Amino acid sequence: MVAPALAAGVGTTYPKYDATSISRSREVVVPSMWAFGVYTLAFLFTAGVATVVQVPALAGALANLLGTTAAAVHVGALVAGVLLAGVLAAVSVRVAVRAFDGYTDA
Repeated sequence: MVAPALAAGVGTTYPKYDATSISRSREVVVPSMWAFGVYTLAFLFTAGVATVVQVPALAGALANLLGTTAAAVHVGALVAGVLLAGVLAAVSVRVAVRAFDGYTDA
């Protein structure tokens, strides 16, 4: 549910207007390389937050540092990653809606 929302915002922020030929009679407008890069970085960052402490050794070390259990660290990291992805998606939707309103109001 988060991926399409993030893609809409990133695509409107870094648009590409030139068509690319995919066959002799077909052309499509693919996202720009900047859009691919930003989209990939957003997901690598949020997935990294959610998964980096799923490694038992890291989770144990962080749990000892925080004075909690490894299970709490696992769940907390997963929740943090999902919430971060959700916030990025919400911001992206807002950017896409504003861009669309700018196109239709002009």
